[in-house]
Amino acid sequence: MAQFITTKRITAELEDLIKKADKAIFLVSYNFQIADEYMDLLEDAAERNVKIHVASGLELNNDTLSKIKSLKNVQYCQFPNLHAKIFMNGKTCLIGSMNFSEASERNKNIECGIVLSNPEDDELYHEAANEVHRIFRRAKKNEAVDRYSTLPSDSPGYCIRCKKSIPFNIGRPMCYECYGVWDFYGDPTYPEKYCHFSGEYSNGDTNIEFPVLNKNWKKSQNVL
Repeated sequence: MAQFITTKRITAELEDLIKKADKAIFLVSYNFQIADEYMDLLEDAAERNVKIHVASGLELNNDTLSKIKSLKNVQYCQFPNLHAKIFMNGKTCLIGSMNFSEASERNKNIECGIVLSNPEDDELYHEAANEVHRIFRRAKKNEAVDRYSTLPSDSPGYCIRCKKSIPFNIGRPMCYECYGVWDFYGDPTYPEKYCHFSGEYSNGDTNIEFPVLNKNWKKSQNVL
């Protein structure tokens, strides 16, 4: 059931949330800084093929942005007016005053928040989840600054649905025609046919949210 928690418990719950994620992690925070110990946790999650979604209010510094870009299975966007702090993994949700940067700094401030469990707090948990998904849907509609989709690249890429040659841009991995069809349904996890980086058949292992095959992820970072 829902619990009220404070500073040290929030930090412990956040670490546990990342460690126990098995499908996806959503990290929504006004500010982000990633200490080495948290980077290790996120890298471990990425190696388990956990999809990592990050949204920030403040523009990230170069060091933090580089750390996020180095992770595979990651999506990052920035909202200039985002001030929420919500962290969730499908089973646990933390909502409170703590930024991810304050977690990295080991909480010099006094923080408080609420921890929700799924399915025990089913209704509240899903209300929070719907809001988090709404934030990332808005990013898809360019109401936020998608840092990956705005990074320039002169390298060729491929439409993940029809394999048409298009510029490599993991924020826009479909040609105009295929995107129009996809946008009618708007399912970011719908399995697609090809790798945006290599053009090889993906057997459904790519989608508009993660358009590059895992085996090609590190190579693709060289053209971002």
